[in-house]
This record gives sequence, C-alpha cells and structure tokens, in this order.
Amino acid sequence: MKIFVFAFLSLLFTNVMWTQSTILGTLNHDGKTRNYRIHIPANHNKDIALPLVFNFHGYTSNAFEQELYSGMNQVADTARFIVCYPDGLNNAWNVGWAFGSTADDVGFTVAMIDEFYVKYGIDKSRVYSCGMSNGGL
Repeated sequence: MKIFVFAFLSLLFTNVMWTQSTILGTLNHDGKTRNYRIHIPANHNKDIALPLVFNFHGYTSNAFEQELYSGMNQVADTARFIVCYPDGLNNAWNVGWAFGSTADDVGFTVAMIDEFYVKYGIDKSRVYSCGMSNGGL
C-alpha cells in the first residue's frame, strides 16, 4: 500500500510539474465558447517567432488528458516550440462521423492561430498538428 501511495503522489507531482507553465484559454468562435490549453516554453520572447503545434485529443478525451498523456510539453521546452491542446466540443472533433461533433473545428483552429500570432508572436509559416485517434483524423 505504501508503494501505491508513493507512486500515486509521484505521478501527481510530475503531472503538476508538466502543467505548471500551461495557460488555460478560451476563444469565442461560431457563437460558442471554446477552451484550449497552451504551453509556452520558459523565457519565451514574443519578438522571436516560435513554431506552433496543435495536439488534438481523441474521442471522449479532453485537452488536459492529451497534455498529460502525450508528454509534449517537455519536447516543446527542449525544441523551442509552442504547443496547444484544444478541447473538442462534447469531447469530439468534426471529422465526418455521425456520432461526433458538427462544430466548425477548422474555423476554430484558424481563429486560434490568429489569436496566438497576436498574443505570442507565433511563426505562421510553421504551424503543425498531431493528435490521437479522432484528434488525428
């Protein structure tokens, strides 16, 4: 039991450390308030444009879980890029599935790019995406 408690507390502490420099944000798009998590590498200077990577969660998951599961914040810190974990509406992305979302996720993504350009000075010529399952479609 002591080992389980130690392992749980270690995992909790590690997860807190991963998310320490994550900013929680919202964006109004298409009449809906959309949420995202964005990780900015330490000592980021807005005058030096960094690449942006979107990391989309899978069906029934969310941005927080994707951030923890992927471990991409550490990679972003080392490779010097900004990573964004958006939340799909109803934990899904609009990829043509009958049971998924019908939201304008492409428009939401474009709106985030525009907002991050103003707020963080991202390099619009270096925007990438990855994702798991539904988020990878």
